[in-house]
Amino acid sequence: MRKLIVFCCMFTMSRHIGALPPPPDFEVQGREIPKEIKDVSIEQKVGEKLPLELEFTEIERGKIKLGDIFQDGVSLVVPVYYSCPMLCNLVLDNLVKTLGEIGESVKYNFVVFSFDKDDTLSEAKNAYKRVGSKFFGDKSRWYFLIGDEDSIDSLVDSIGFKYVVDEETGQIYHAALVLVVSEGGIINRYLTNIDIPSRQLRLAMVEASEGKLGNIVDKLLLYCYQYDPTRGRYTLLVYRVLKLSAFFTVLLMATVIGGLLWREKKNRT
Repeated sequence: MRKLIVFCCMFTMSRHIGALPPPPDFEVQGREIPKEIKDVSIEQKVGEKLPLELEFTEIERGKIKLGDIFQDGVSLVVPVYYSCPMLCNLVLDNLVKTLGEIGESVKYNFVVFSFDKDDTLSEAKNAYKRVGSKFFGDKSRWYFLIGDEDSIDSLVDSIGFKYVVDEETGQIYHAALVLVVSEGGIINRYLTNIDIPSRQLRLAMVEASEGKLGNIVDKLLLYCYQYDPTRGRYTLLVYRVLKLSAFFTVLLMATVIGGLLWREKKNRT
């Protein structure tokens, strides 16, 4: 049983657990992976709206509706459970590190909610203090939430987040997920890596903002990259890079030729 639990932890730590489950004939010491573990997954619901009428409790603001959070700007939503021994901490720590690399140039809401109905406000506050101590930027738009069973079930169902509770150990097997949500609570992107590179996260946030965030460089990068839902990340489109390179080459040549012609005409006069 102990080896099985170790395997399950490793399985949960997979970078793409929601998108790439193990093959059905994979075995551990002659036993197939329990059906419950295979049920851990993420069903992407891009374009759908979060249930903004749901009410949660925030560590500083008290009772709050999701609509009050998602009405302004891009949001990063992270499902965790605050007593998680490893994966949730890794996701939050890596995400906060990446946000520090992005800096203050991009404004966003950072929303962490527990999908464990037994989590307490005290545990949520401790998680905030632990994660917040590693981030030196503005935390005024951070939200650490707990909720009742009905609110939690409605929210996880709306984002397609499926987890499994081990009745013997009390541990919860789940995928790593950072959800990028547009203004108004519209699901935009699913990022499923444990450690999300800053460029990937920034592209997702710029795209979700519908042009309200980012600079010309971000928009050029977004043109050259396309979101791959099967991998939960942005991939480089070589043909677009070539098109862009050709455009700038022609533009440069036209500029040089135009400059030479102008200089020649000026010299004649």
